[in-house]
Amino acid sequence: MTNPGRKAIALALLMTATFTTAKAAPPVAIPTAIPALNLNLIEFPAFVGPADSLRLVLEVTNPDKPAAIAASGLSMTLSFHDRVRNRSTLKRTFDAKPAFGPEIGTEAIVLEGTVEVGQTRQFTINKPLAEFRFFRTRTASGAYPLQIGINRTVGGNSASISTHLVYFVFDGAPRLGICLVVPLHSPPIYADSQRPDSVTSNSLERSIDSGRISNILDALEASPDTAVSLAPSGLLLDTLADLADGFITSVGKKTQTVGPDDPRAMSAARTLLRIRALATRSNTEIVLFPYSAGLLPALVRADLPGRAQAQIAQGGDDPPAKWFLPVGGLVDEATLTLLQQSSLDHTILSPMSLRVPGDPLITRPEPVQIKTRTSSPTTALITDLALSERLLGSDRPIIFRQRFLAETLTVMLEFPGQTRAVVATAPANWAPHPVFVKEVFDLLSRSPWLVTTTPTRMNDGYKPSNNKPFDLAATNALLDKALPSTSNLSIPPAESFTALKQAQTQIKRYAELDPPRSRLSRLDRQLLISESSDWWTSRARMETGKRFATAVPSAIKREFDAINAPAKQTITLTSRTGVIPLSIRSGLNYPVDLVVRLRSSKLSFPARGDVRPCNATDRNSTRESCIFLDKLPPRSPPIEVFSEAQATGTFALHLLVETPGGFVLDESDLIIQSTAYSGVAVAITAGAAFFLLVWWIGGLARKRAAT
Repeated sequence: MTNPGRKAIALALLMTATFTTAKAAPPVAIPTAIPALNLNLIEFPAFVGPADSLRLVLEVTNPDKPAAIAASGLSMTLSFHDRVRNRSTLKRTFDAKPAFGPEIGTEAIVLEGTVEVGQTRQFTINKPLAEFRFFRTRTASGAYPLQIGINRTVGGNSASISTHLVYFVFDGAPRLGICLVVPLHSPPIYADSQRPDSVTSNSLERSIDSGRISNILDALEASPDTAVSLAPSGLLLDTLADLADGFITSVGKKTQTVGPDDPRAMSAARTLLRIRALATRSNTEIVLFPYSAGLLPALVRADLPGRAQAQIAQGGDDPPAKWFLPVGGLVDEATLTLLQQSSLDHTILSPMSLRVPGDPLITRPEPVQIKTRTSSPTTALITDLALSERLLGSDRPIIFRQRFLAETLTVMLEFPGQTRAVVATAPANWAPHPVFVKEVFDLLSRSPWLVTTTPTRMNDGYKPSNNKPFDLAATNALLDKALPSTSNLSIPPAESFTALKQAQTQIKRYAELDPPRSRLSRLDRQLLISESSDWWTSRARMETGKRFATAVPSAIKREFDAINAPAKQTITLTSRTGVIPLSIRSGLNYPVDLVVRLRSSKLSFPARGDVRPCNATDRNSTRESCIFLDKLPPRSPPIEVFSEAQATGTFALHLLVETPGGFVLDESDLIIQSTAYSGVAVAITAGAAFFLLVWWIGGLARKRAAT
């Protein structure tokens, strides 16, 4: 074998041995990462000055996960960054983007003890701010981003949390006025359109017992010095009143009656009393809110201005409200005209309602004038969207509290020498963390750069610096652009609004009967519930809301069907004039206003009593007359109608039972038989008799002459 051949064989054997060895080698273990520690800020100063201390309590949790080990050799690092100069930079710090600005100092503190796997421990730091070298000569107020890190020597991993140190040095500058507007609303708790008085959801019960509404009321009651504006919805107040009186609840196909002494009913009664007590406080202003959180521009665009007007009128007016808060702060020209017609010429708006809303971080810190092409200018307060967004924190209350305070201080420092005020509006479904909302309400009146105010005080005390009126946005722009960007709502399909129109028409017809106010209010309330934007979060909920509207015409039809015209029958008139008895049957248990229209080509009905021409301007019409029945009672006796027959024979009398507005409820035909001679027949008979008499007298005279 040649040299190259032996080399090839040796190389092949070597590759085989290498492959075999590699295949038989055990797998290399990949180290598993040690789970990071979880941090939670339990206590932190809302704001500090040069003479204050930095006291913070940090909760450290070592999660019980695979590969977790005891955390020992811990140290805390405080990294302070220079204050933010504007709201755009501040927002980037909220968004966890690397924009904290230059670092001005770091402090490391050794923590004693070990955090075992599955254990949670709290560590407290309390150090005068003057002991931080980089704060000794700090004179600029502002929000200073702060990163709190936890390091451990064993395991090598670390964790951090970010917040803002709100540092304020009082220099005599005017305080920033802040107007906080809080809607109090709960979505409909009814889901069965056939039983609109039956409670099929306990979401309200949870929210008033220990949930979001209870948390808001607790915070307001604990901060009596904080001026606030409350916007309770009419639906919430009515629902609480209904529950307090006792209610029906549905469980599957069964219903259960809950009495007023039930704990749930008593809780509703207490909540209603709490809201009324807060409304009477001297530093509380009531703001009108749509009855069921109906989105007014959507109703107007769907050609339902009457329903938008109903949302305004039923929103509540006790005590009387001067300001109106639309859902999402959205109004258009037609909506604003409706508000002015309701004597509401002060509105709290979102900047999205303006044709040029501008940057949401640009504050409009004073009242403005809103103009339209169809109405006179009106006064508006423009909500600060970014500041309102800071009210949404729920999972980390201390951190979100600091964000809210940092935002207010940054707004104040935009123009520190000017007297200004801003508006922050909570959403209708506001569900704040109880710690967050309690501390925010308290700090609004304690923060040295803030003063709380109300819409009326703001309008009276903060005069606009720019008198140029703003134009309102077009309806399409509001609904197609502003709505998706400010909420999770979507406009329902057209058939939902068609159902509203049909129900509205039937309610108007039913109202013409002048039924008991309670029955009319119940139907109108059912329609108001159907209009709630709370249904507009999903297709299934939209269908539920639509069913409340479609159930209204069905309920009214049952009332209409109980009113009947006289049964078909034959009535005989034995003289030229006579009385026709008409039995109008009503199976309702309340009196109604009706009109009975009489039509006949051979009968006339002289105006007498309740009978008169159907058209008030046509007083000569006697062949079509109407009986105007006011408050016809159930099971009333037959109505006697005086008539005059124009001929003998058999002919029809057509009757229509209508609402006073002309909607036909029922109709029937009566057969009239007239056996009386007509005037012509009487004249002919009389003439014939006279001729016969003359002929007879003449014949008699001739006989006498012949004899």
